[in-house]
Amino acid sequence: MDEKHLASPACALSEAPDAYRGYFAPAEIAARLTALARALQAAGRAELADRVAAICRDLPQAEPAPDVTDIAGAFDALLPRIADDRLHAAVNAIRAAL
Repeated sequence: MDEKHLASPACALSEAPDAYRGYFAPAEIAARLTALARALQAAGRAELADRVAAICRDLPQAEPAPDVTDIAGAFDALLPRIADDRLHAAVNAIRAAL
């Protein structure tokens, strides 16, 4: 007797590209971090700006995002869109240092 499959296969969302799951691509993360580094430098937080710039060195070069007016808010908007655990932890540590 033929067996009918009435349900779809198990969810394969974990295999979907990061962008499909709502995460930024590395170039977009770099763009936003570059804008954050500029904002931190302008706010007199050179040490934090240098830490952000160091993270950007490992990411693809990209055009910076628009200027940041709310540094904490920009970090808070960026963090949930970072899929890579190590990168997320590094950015979160900088956010915590604000």
